[in-house]
Amino acid sequence: MTTISLSKPIASGPAFLGALELRPLNFGDVPLVTKMAAMSNAPASDADVYVSTIMDILARLSGVSRDVIDTIDPQDVGAILNQLAEHIAKYSKN
Repeated sequence: MTTISLSKPIASGPAFLGALELRPLNFGDVPLVTKMAAMSNAPASDADVYVSTIMDILARLSGVSRDVIDTIDPQDVGAILNQLAEHIAKYSKN
């Protein structure tokens, strides 16, 4: 598991989340992870699809709905991307 702390809590229903808990990868995650990896060198014109794929992976691994993920403060994006990449690398080696 990986815990990603958020600088500003996000509302998820009646609760507020100050962190995202990412579960280990499973076989069902492979298509999104593969898509993200394939797009990492895509042209800038595909940036919106790449970012959307990352957000889909984050939602899937955290169990938090995509519309809640959309409300994460932009200040947290760098830390989230780094920790998500480390998390995927860690579980992809197993």
